[in-house]
Amino acid sequence: MSKFLDDDPTLSLKLSEVMGNIGIRKEIVLKRRRTYMLMETLDTITRRIQGKNITTYNLGSQSEGSTTVDLDSDIDTLFGYHYLNIILDCKEAKPRAENVLLVQDETTAPGHCYLQCEKPKVNFVCLIDKKYFHPYGKNKWLLKNTCFDEEVKFKYNRKKGPAHSFQGKVAYNDEDNVIAWHCKYWPREARRWTKDKGKGDWPTEDIRRECEATGCIIVPVSSKNSQYKDLEWRISTCLAERCLMFSLNVTQMRCYVLMKMIFKTVTEHTCSMVKLSSYVLKTVLFYCIENTKSCEWTENKLFDCLQRCLLYLETCIRKQNCSHFFIPGHNLIRGKDPTFYKGALMMLQYFTNSNGQFLLEISLDQLNKRLNEKMSMDLNSKMISPGIQQTETVSKIISGSLISHIAVQLNICHLLHLQLVHNSVQVAQNQLTKLNKIAINSSEKSLHRSVYKLIAPLMYSSLASAIASNEIERMEYISSFTSILFVIGSSSDVSSGKLKFASALYCSGDMYNARCLLEHIEQKYHKNFKNIKTVCSCSEKDEIKFEMTGFRAKCLTGNEELIKDITSFCVKFLPSEKNCIPNELRYEIYRSTANDKLYRKGTDTLWMDLAIVDSLPFMYFLQYKTYGRLKMAEKQKTALSNFATAITKELYLGHEETAYNLIGQCCEQENKPDTALDIYIESLKIRKKNNAANVLICRLISALVNKSFHS
Repeated sequence: MSKFLDDDPTLSLKLSEVMGNIGIRKEIVLKRRRTYMLMETLDTITRRIQGKNITTYNLGSQSEGSTTVDLDSDIDTLFGYHYLNIILDCKEAKPRAENVLLVQDETTAPGHCYLQCEKPKVNFVCLIDKKYFHPYGKNKWLLKNTCFDEEVKFKYNRKKGPAHSFQGKVAYNDEDNVIAWHCKYWPREARRWTKDKGKGDWPTEDIRRECEATGCIIVPVSSKNSQYKDLEWRISTCLAERCLMFSLNVTQMRCYVLMKMIFKTVTEHTCSMVKLSSYVLKTVLFYCIENTKSCEWTENKLFDCLQRCLLYLETCIRKQNCSHFFIPGHNLIRGKDPTFYKGALMMLQYFTNSNGQFLLEISLDQLNKRLNEKMSMDLNSKMISPGIQQTETVSKIISGSLISHIAVQLNICHLLHLQLVHNSVQVAQNQLTKLNKIAINSSEKSLHRSVYKLIAPLMYSSLASAIASNEIERMEYISSFTSILFVIGSSSDVSSGKLKFASALYCSGDMYNARCLLEHIEQKYHKNFKNIKTVCSCSEKDEIKFEMTGFRAKCLTGNEELIKDITSFCVKFLPSEKNCIPNELRYEIYRSTANDKLYRKGTDTLWMDLAIVDSLPFMYFLQYKTYGRLKMAEKQKTALSNFATAITKELYLGHEETAYNLIGQCCEQENKPDTALDIYIESLKIRKKNNAANVLICRLISALVNKSFHS
């Protein structure tokens, strides 16, 4: 291999191929973007159905598609509140609206503002506690940037700038959440950008208009040297930046990802003092694209493009100024420690003078090994050295992760729906009516229609179960109308909707149809067992990372429509569905004493008042009960054995303690009280508080004492 990489005229093409191999290619980038746009639409629709005027935005590297497996970027989620009409001029005020004036003066830093309102109205004070207002002249008030603190302090572990963060499960990314106000107007400081043009032919007029139409986001954080830390807000153009990112070609994306990989490597292994945010690198990329003809951004010039960006960044470091792309007065690297500028310059000079050798120091995603191999072989060679992941393997890993993220988001949104419905069939029907209206008003190919196809079956299943519960209470059979609702709900995933139907059939006494449905579910499970992934977003229990090659291979073949065939959700029952819940599972609704509830945290408050169980154990439990009622002793024995195996060998159970509680009660019915007691104790080892095992142990001991006393 040549001593200097840039002596090789094919370096850019080989580097481009390597970046494609690790997932920075058009189809994977688009797949990432669709996933996160779908997730934000799903969350937004859920909130709108609940009557909340909030829009969810997934921003940053994950939603842009500008990340890799090893970069493992955080998920940046912004909740844009639309309760205020934030205006730039009093003439824009609307009657009967909460009008708030965006104010900038000599005391506000570039890209920052105050939010001024008249004397707060009653409904405004209800929305935001009056302690968050500061008097400002006669009958005028400024809204403090601490106004969201109460809303988030119980939800997140730590605060990082404007973001409230929490650590993700083992198999999922960490998440930064920002609550902010949405302003439909383009900021004054950025208006010049819509007219100014660089030397290149990007952004186009259409892209500029699209950026301006996004308005801006008012984020609750002040500038570093602000005189009024609690009053100043940052003006964010993050939605416009997303528009720009979505307009880039694949070479521009690869250049950006390479910069991130370089500086992550430097930060982690060489010099932590030169840490640069991806936001600064993105801004550098924007300036370079704006001032370079589009014909320069091609695969055979990738290394030159990277060098151009690094040289521009070096210029910014020398000047100690990197201007915000839309708001030039806002310096993104202002106030850095002198050691930062010195260290950054040294590193950038090394990159410039190394003639590309620094690329071979990047171990992220095996980039150094992949590039070294490419430089040693013919450009068109398909051979891959042992130890280097195949391109298809990387694509499967990414695709599996994306489908898992959608499934988890879907589960969370379903829990939010159930939390609102709780004991009311009418509320459930109203929610479905709202969802149907959204679907009707959406085009066939829109994300809204895709979201409807995901969430509607789950809602139909819960509604069907609640109606069936009322029918069973009236000593009636499950009606044909309710059965149709159950059938619609069965398409949510592999098992959960079908199991709710089977549970209702069992509780209504229809053992024959319950048996047939359960055997159908089991057949589908066994046929696709290696492809099916258990998905549960209820607790904060970490999911074990494990190889699911079949699941990942399936995920490579499509998008969110695969969820119904390759994921298995936990089965959720509301108290209003009590007559469709087997007696043994009903204990889970009453798992918590008043003291136990003090120990709940995070998403626990969403699911702990439900009867909820993983699909696979519940399927075998229902088989055990159904075969018992049908006097099919051998099949009942097999079902119990399969139940035990599912608990001990299933790779991930979100509600493991519930499965233990159910099999413990089966052991009681098998007249094995000692075994049952041991199982309940194991359940308590998994979850000490908020566990129905506490009740089951007391009940079992009481029964044993009474039996001993009477004998």
